Amino acid sequence: AVGLPELPAFIATPTAMRIRGLLVAAQRGRMTMGALGPGTSKTITMDDYQASVANVWTATMKPTTKTLAAMIAEVLRAIGGDGKSGWVRQMSAQVQTLVAGKGGLIVIDEANHLDFESLEEIRAWHDLTGVGICLLGNEELIALIRGGARRHAFARLNSRIAMSHLQDLPLPEDIDMYLDAWGITEETMRHLLMQVGRTPGNGGLREIRQLLECACMYAHDDGQALSMRYVHEAIASRSTRVIQVKAA
Repeated sequence: AVGLPELPAFIATPTAMRIRGLLVAAQRGRMTMGALGPGTSKTITMDDYQASVANVWTATMKPTTKTLAAMIAEVLRAIGGDGKSGWVRQMSAQVQTLVAGKGGLIVIDEANHLDFESLEEIRAWHDLTGVGICLLGNEELIALIRGGARRHAFARLNSRIAMSHLQDLPLPEDIDMYLDAWGITEETMRHLLMQVGRTPGNGGLREIRQLLECACMYAHDDGQALSMRYVHEAIASRSTRVIQVKAA
């Protein structure tokens, strides 16, 4: 950590505020959906909102929580239930009991991992208790719910989504604010890092952070200030390969 600037825990970039808007709208008893690419501040915005508002529960999905029973167990753990035993119907009823009448919000992160039955169960919780639901994930989430062969099956869910947002890359304004927080003022360096952050598949703000952390480490080892030389070294070191080839 030596040589790294002390960044704020949360940077209110335009994209972060859009995500926060999805969370605020959902906590007012609606369903919202955000499908965002990597490095667009989804997780840090979600964590900041949960830390500042009461009755917000986040359950992060993964391939092993795709099925209905596994999804409900994960949500139960997030909201304070045991999530360990009971029939699926009993666990679902427990979720409803724990969230009913609290003006709360269930955030389902990485919702793109869920199947139709799990998403329908989440919709039913919203209908029966009025709990807010925010579905967050990557771009596959939009394709799952609003496209594909089962788009008609998702009609009831789609009709309840009051607000949605699709974004694959951080905005230029997001990157400008992020570089300001790092104290990067050199125009050449800002231009290069803007290109890095705006390149599809690169990881957005996360990739910029990893490069700057690495560059700061190299600069500190040399007893020098951060410069383009160290940024280029960081880029070169992000992926290295040594292959031994046998002589013919």
